[in-house]
Amino acid sequence: MCNVNKKLPESGVCEKTIIDGSSNITYLEEKIGDLIGYLDSIVDSVPGSIYWKDINGIYLGCNNAMVKKSNFKNKDDIIGKTDSQLWSNYAEEICCSDKEVMMQDKTMEFQELVRIHTGECFYFASIKTPLKDRNGNIIGVVGNSLDITDRKRAEELKAKNDAAEKSSKFMAMLAGSVAHELRTPLSIININADLLEKTLGERGESSITDPITNIKETIKSAVHTVDHILVTLRTMSSPNVVATDKFKILSIADDIEKTLMIYPFQEEEKELVNLDKTTSFNYRGDSILTGNVLFNLIKNALYAIQKAGKGCVTISFKVGNKTNQVIFTDTAAEMKAGYISKLFDQFETQGALGVGTGLGLAFCRMVLRSYGGDISCEAEEGVYTRFVLTFPKVDNQTNESKDA
Repeated sequence: MCNVNKKLPESGVCEKTIIDGSSNITYLEEKIGDLIGYLDSIVDSVPGSIYWKDINGIYLGCNNAMVKKSNFKNKDDIIGKTDSQLWSNYAEEICCSDKEVMMQDKTMEFQELVRIHTGECFYFASIKTPLKDRNGNIIGVVGNSLDITDRKRAEELKAKNDAAEKSSKFMAMLAGSVAHELRTPLSIININADLLEKTLGERGESSITDPITNIKETIKSAVHTVDHILVTLRTMSSPNVVATDKFKILSIADDIEKTLMIYPFQEEEKELVNLDKTTSFNYRGDSILTGNVLFNLIKNALYAIQKAGKGCVTISFKVGNKTNQVIFTDTAAEMKAGYISKLFDQFETQGALGVGTGLGLAFCRMVLRSYGGDISCEAEEGVYTRFVLTFPKVDNQTNESKDA
């Protein structure tokens, strides 16, 4: 009994040690679980897609942002997959950047394009660094890819607008130079035509008066055409500096009639344009700008009529309670289906190569919007093309637009 009693304390100590050891293990497991939970929370809170892969490009883990961009439901679905299984079209480029990071053994930045399962394309700014074990051996790559799609598209749009602005300014300068070169000889011809007409009149010779008059009218139309080109290009090159403070109350019917008088129609073209003045209205704007809008519409319509071998133009007015409209319709019906959505974009043209610059209708929209109105187009292929120019109602006495 004595011997047994002596051993009991030893047995008790041993049991206590085992119990304490189990508690410590449980405690450590809980702490490790908490730590993993904290790490998961931190990784999920970091902006961008966080991921890590082994040396063969197999995903070992990722955050929730990565899951949302993929076609999988949770993180476990991605683990064990490769880039070719996530976004096959761009896997080769992504794998190349991963390999470069591991070969160079340094952190590197890349811009990567990926098409996700919805068909949408996204741009990512990716920062990747080698993944190493405790001995410093490279065992893979860890990365953070931030979605920069909105920024990238904004940069592309800005670059496109900058290029368009430079092109417009260049064309405006070129047009000014060409206009100067054209005006000089036209002025000389006009002066000589006046001198010839005066000399023949003094001599009583009137047999060639009509040809001289035709020459002078042609020169006048040519000058107006040059002015039209200059106004269009200068306005397009500086769209934000339209002098709206100089707008006046004008008669739309009078301005359109003046435009039809000076437009350089070819033989019999004038007979194809009909102006219906049954109703009319006043508007607040600029006669030169309005004339140039009509120049563009007439030019486009006559080109379509010539190409189709049929058609005519009708210009009419519609007076409303809050807005007034000019209805410009041609029956050449050459408008292509599906083209209307981009009709008013700069540099868009459905004419043949070398016919038009694609600035005309963009200019028209710019002018109408500076008036507080707009321009729209509707068409039935093979039947008609109709442009609707909308103007705000104006108070003739106060020279101000009425509230819409």
